[in-house]
Amino acid sequence: MAHLACVASLLVVILTTASSAVIWDPCGNFNCQNGGSCTAPADAPYCLCPNGFTGTHCQLKAQFVEFIRDPCTNFHCQNGGHCTAPADAPYCVCPSAFTGTHCQDVIV
Repeated sequence: MAHLACVASLLVVILTTASSAVIWDPCGNFNCQNGGSCTAPADAPYCLCPNGFTGTHCQLKAQFVEFIRDPCTNFHCQNGGHCTAPADAPYCVCPSAFTGTHCQDVIV
């Protein structure tokens, strides 16, 4: 009977310890700034940053640079012609005395 009491006491200790176990939170010490929120798939924490912020902890203000591609940049017209690019397809508009893809030919 003493053996059963000992086993019961051990079971109570194990259950008590298991119920008060500390669960590790990988985001616990991973502080996101500027309204960012931590997520930790596979226990690898990282911050999801709101618009306008970037960096490991959303600590950097994002720099947005508007990039506009000009299709006429490398399409050179000659003899006073000028490039136009409707629908991103560049071509030269030539003066009346010239013709050709780049206004390179004289009209005779």
